[in-house]
Amino acid sequence: MKLLNLGSTSSQDYLYGSATAEAMGFPVAAEESDIFRQDSAFKLLSSKEPNIRELSQSKLGLAVREATRKPATKLHICTWLNKDEPDTVFARTVDTIWTNARGAGARLDKAVPWDLGDDD
Repeated sequence: MKLLNLGSTSSQDYLYGSATAEAMGFPVAAEESDIFRQDSAFKLLSSKEPNIRELSQSKLGLAVREATRKPATKLHICTWLNKDEPDTVFARTVDTIWTNARGAGARLDKAVPWDLGDDD
């Protein structure tokens, strides 16, 4: 709030509130970033281009196997993406679009849960 010379206890409702309620309606960058991370992962997994879709699914499966040391079935991948299992921290887990999408989903309180279908 330094930019507007407001105190640290000033309400931010006017800045981030709905424009229809006569507030400024500024988007919250952190939330939008998380939405875009989830959107990017979804677009890769549902691409019309078969090569992109297959490569994305392969890389996602690899990320899940690396992070959990478990087989990457569709059920396990969804469980991992939705953060429905306890965190498993391994030194080899790297920052990827898939780990970023997983973290973004958790920060968005699982607003849109992942579901890759019933068949394995």
